[in-house]
Amino acid sequence: MTDVAIVLIALAGILHLGVFAAASLAWRPLRTWRLVGIRDEAAAETARPWASTLGWVAMVLAIGAIGGAIGVWMLSGSLDCAQWTPECAAEQVRVELAPMPALAVMVFSAAGMVVTAIALAVAGGRAVMRAAAVQGILPALGLILLAIGALTR
Repeated sequence: MTDVAIVLIALAGILHLGVFAAASLAWRPLRTWRLVGIRDEAAAETARPWASTLGWVAMVLAIGAIGGAIGVWMLSGSLDCAQWTPECAAEQVRVELAPMPALAVMVFSAAGMVVTAIALAVAGGRAVMRAAAVQGILPALGLILLAIGALTR
């Protein structure tokens, strides 16, 4: 279940790279600003600096989610001691704690994605509900699965 959660959060990171690209790099096309409920060019130009800023936030969260997921996978491991010794116990603790910083970054980034999706839904209303759901559902599911995995461990 934890592996599925990590995949969901990494996928959310990839999606947020797309959000970055749309909001910060490709804001001009009509199709892009219609995704967030903007209907005319004057309003799109007014919103462009805000959209760009939020795009950069999405990129930072994406890097944290993807980098954290990669770190968790790379640092996770197991150690089987044939016989208990203090050295083996210390090594077991080291192996189990190794992915924790990467996990913390990944969880923080996923939580940030969920919070920004909720903020978008609250601030934008019905016009942007679909965009908010798309941005928030993968990291929310990933966090829920991580919590279930931690509680059933």
